[in-house]
Amino acid sequence: DTWNQHLSAIEISGGSKEQRRIFYTALYHSLVAQNIGNDYDGRYLGMDGKTHAGQGYDLFPSFFVWDTYRSEHPLLNLVAPDYVNAILKSIVAKYKEYGWLAGQHVRNRFSDGMVGDHLVSVIADAYMKGFRDFDVKALYEAMKLKATQAPPSPRDLSEGRFGLSHYLSHGYVPADLYTESVSNTLEMAYDDWCIARLAQALGKDDDAAAFRKRAGNYANLFDRETQFMRPRLADGSWLPLCQEQPAIARTGAHGWYDCFHPYWVGRRPNRHYTESNCWQYLWSVPHVVAGLIDLFGGKENFIAKLDTFFTTTPEITGPKYVGVVGTIGQYVHGNQPSHHVAYLYNYAGAPWKTQERVRQIMDDLYRTGPSGLCGSEDMGSFSSWYVFSSLGFYP
Repeated sequence: DTWNQHLSAIEISGGSKEQRRIFYTALYHSLVAQNIGNDYDGRYLGMDGKTHAGQGYDLFPSFFVWDTYRSEHPLLNLVAPDYVNAILKSIVAKYKEYGWLAGQHVRNRFSDGMVGDHLVSVIADAYMKGFRDFDVKALYEAMKLKATQAPPSPRDLSEGRFGLSHYLSHGYVPADLYTESVSNTLEMAYDDWCIARLAQALGKDDDAAAFRKRAGNYANLFDRETQFMRPRLADGSWLPLCQEQPAIARTGAHGWYDCFHPYWVGRRPNRHYTESNCWQYLWSVPHVVAGLIDLFGGKENFIAKLDTFFTTTPEITGPKYVGVVGTIGQYVHGNQPSHHVAYLYNYAGAPWKTQERVRQIMDDLYRTGPSGLCGSEDMGSFSSWYVFSSLGFYP
């Protein structure tokens, strides 16, 4: 009865029996992915390592936000508001217990895992969609602090925004100093846009203007010659094009691939893109799609590049990352950085191309049975994409 109530949040009609099974399986996955971490009496182990009494809401202990900010949390905003209120209060509790806005964390323990600062996105998205029953002022100050300063002692630098000091001074994260520098730059720019939107909603106009300016840092890595988001070095130069297979150079303790190859993924800590190559990360400007189109010189060129993205070779060079599965050209549905890309045609005036690619992904890469998903569920991010796409829109 409980699950029937939850799944009845969306009522569908039409489609085949198999499509309906896939849809409700996806909705089930999306809802069950966010697990409750308190005991039956409400007590939980906090991020300060202490046991806390129940607060009158369920405590959610794990946030894989690099995966889930894209569609999982936006879906919960629509279909599971009680979850969302508890999640937001959980984030407030974690911040106050820990003294810092930790990004990725598992079972109330900080996990140095992914780039970006996407609790910012989860918080801002919920607030903009009408959720108010949480201490937004405290979280806003925590977001702003993390976006402008390194973590205070005894927090480790890894708990802050990786490469923040150079991001602020250079407008990008240098490839010869930091791991996954391109992804770091692009994702922090998006998070800055989220802070700008929240600041504006809270009446903090000066903050909004400052973060809106920082949100344009994505353009500092766009190389017009190759038409990719290309790694840059600390001296401002582009990472050279590869003439042969990349080798590992070193700057102090940091090892990095010494040349730029469009199909190269590679391994951490030497790689420049998170679990991807430059084809997949080219489109990671979800906050200013019109600005990305302008970098290409207009909609026609932008559409042509998208077409090539979906039709070129699926080749991946270098040590292959396990998540590079479910490919259509260089589109990789098995990992999250590609998940919004089919929808970008809409912004360039070619919605039928979005419809074609989204339908192809839904029909070819989602099935019933044990092998129904072509990639990792990642706490509902894979299935929530299908739910949104079935409904005909995407956040």
